Amino acid sequence: NNGTVSRNTIRMDVIEWPSGTVTAGVLPATTTTSYFARTALNLAPFSGKVVTLKFISSPLTTVFAVHPFPVLDNVVLSDHPSGTGQLPRPGIAVFDLNSSLNIGNDPVSWGGPGPFYATTSPGSPLQFSFEGEANKPIILIHGVLNAGAATFGPIGQMDIGGLPDPVSGIPVNTTVVFDGTLTSGLNPFFWTNNSGIAQLQFGTPMLPPGILTTFQAAFLNSNLGVALSNAVRLEVQ
Repeated sequence: NNGTVSRNTIRMDVIEWPSGTVTAGVLPATTTTSYFARTALNLAPFSGKVVTLKFISSPLTTVFAVHPFPVLDNVVLSDHPSGTGQLPRPGIAVFDLNSSLNIGNDPVSWGGPGPFYATTSPGSPLQFSFEGEANKPIILIHGVLNAGAATFGPIGQMDIGGLPDPVSGIPVNTTVVFDGTLTSGLNPFFWTNNSGIAQLQFGTPMLPPGILTTFQAAFLNSNLGVALSNAVRLEVQ
């Protein structure tokens, strides 16, 4: 946290003991904002080792700064269970809905395996966030959660639907909700921008409580043709 303007930076190095080996920039130098922000890191490469976490900050120089250094709070280390679902793949295929979490309570930004879980309530916003290759259409699919329903090599794993269709290999009982390759209705909004991002918001219909559905996104991709994102199950509360 900064207290004034967004010019403080903070990074984290990991020092292994007793060798003293330093892995710099496990948390790359990040500019802090005027508000508290959560960051999650995967320390699996250091599993079984004794380490020191070293935080390095670059302070503001102005005499008007309320907090000349970033404020670091609530550092938590935990051994989280691993899911069996498709990983989010930054820059290729990432899908988030209402700040979803996986079974280890890790956010999508952490990069751990899915599936992820989100909640909503009638009338509240549904905030869809997509990240992939720049200026590419997105296809949003839904179906019942079924981690590992079908695997398509480097394209990714589908975590929704039933058994794979014997002809197409695509799990049955899945439905396309929006298709960015189409030009009618809301479909044209399902495209990434010049930064590879698409953020869309809709209102939650007046639905009874319970599990609504599970969404998964397919992104058109220059190298793979199509890339599959992580899946997010949505529950109405």
